[in-house]
Amino acid sequence: NVGYRHPQVQVTRKGAEVLGGKMTTKIALLDTDDATNEKSGIPVLAAYAGYETEILDMPATFGVSGVWGEAETSGSTDHSLWGVAVGMTLKMSDWLAFKAEGFSGAKLDDFLGGSTTGMSTATAVDKKPFRVKGGFAELTYNPFKKTEMNFGGAVDMANDDAYISATDAPNVYEYNTTAYANLKYNLSKELQLGVEYQYFQTEWVDGSEGDANRLMSAVIYKF
Repeated sequence: NVGYRHPQVQVTRKGAEVLGGKMTTKIALLDTDDATNEKSGIPVLAAYAGYETEILDMPATFGVSGVWGEAETSGSTDHSLWGVAVGMTLKMSDWLAFKAEGFSGAKLDDFLGGSTTGMSTATAVDKKPFRVKGGFAELTYNPFKKTEMNFGGAVDMANDDAYISATDAPNVYEYNTTAYANLKYNLSKELQLGVEYQYFQTEWVDGSEGDANRLMSAVIYKF
């Protein structure tokens, strides 16, 4: 997931037989479009390994991935931009499936991990990247042939706020959580209708907090 919407060069190997299951591996170079990363002159290296097998006759996939790069701030100070994620999917039946993923890292704002402030901005402190961690879990339920429902929740939070300055405290999440449910209906092979409800609750390091409700609808045409 860390390559989300980033230009990249990727090499993939699929179908390797390992202990009765199938292994997929990927390596990639990513462009973060981040000034501190571009200044270092080193692209972000990403790697992924996925393993497909069966557990009690239920198809399962396990994956581990990581990214690493350099972020360079004023004064030529280099810091590591990194992240590690572990996830799994389990298809319990034709109508029920479960997936989950957890991650940890530093300066993952370019990859939608942590708050949009990925590194300290106060001039009085060393511009260190913020450590973050989080994850999500989702249950998919398909009661009818043309209908799909998803229920899930996620959390995204600071790993250690000991060095977060008062300047950055109003902009860095202590935690950011969401719970959601959606319904998709296939009118035809090409046309799908959807509706989703989401609830968000956020608390920042300075103690301020807020919540929000969101209701969205979609019409998806496939061609």
